[in-house]
Amino acid sequence: DEEGREGVCCHHACTLTSDPVCGSDGQSYRSPCEMRAMGCTLQKDIRIQHKGPCGESKHCRAHIKVKGHA
Repeated sequence: DEEGREGVCCHHACTLTSDPVCGSDGQSYRSPCEMRAMGCTLQKDIRIQHKGPCGESKHCRAHIKVKGHA
């Protein structure tokens, strides 16, 4: 019920610890806490896609092919 969520106050006291994660919204966050805080503020369910900033997935790097090389 979207009406029940209106006016929700999000209070997240995140430390400045760097533990980067990539959120399911495609954004990089400094920590899981910051990701949850943004999800609350935007009233979205943002989940961790992988550790590290977005665009640095180890799965992607392993499948990169260089033109001209076998």
